[in-house]
Amino acid sequence: MVTVANAADPSRSLHGLDVRGSSLYFVTYTHTGAGGVSLKDATLYALDLQGASPPVTLASGLDNIQSQPGALLADASHVYLVLDNYTDWTIVRVPVAGGAVETVARGETRIMAFGLGADYVAWVEEGAPAGAYDRPNGSLRLVAKP
Repeated sequence: MVTVANAADPSRSLHGLDVRGSSLYFVTYTHTGAGGVSLKDATLYALDLQGASPPVTLASGLDNIQSQPGALLADASHVYLVLDNYTDWTIVRVPVAGGAVETVARGETRIMAFGLGADYVAWVEEGAPAGAYDRPNGSLRLVAKP
């Protein structure tokens, strides 16, 4: 067993990960604000599990001040992330070799989970608008990959 504590920077927290082939994708961030509830400087990394080090930065600035990288999934060409700043819910993707952050879809309410197919991105949204506490139903949404 190998422990990859925080291979990028031990002063930062880890958030989200996925393994695809021999690559481990993960996000690090720093806490700010009262109680450490806000995030800043969110950065997406790739780590070659077959020995290459250090981790490679694929994208930075994912937090967009308040957005928080949530779920993280990878396919053969991109790493997909959910950004959530409590009023705007967005699925974005970054090429596995690094590059520009591209918006794939925007949720109408909080994105609770998402998945990848060969040609599609699917996600589940809360049933009630932001700020409502009764969520009697939700919706399953689907969009073709760009």
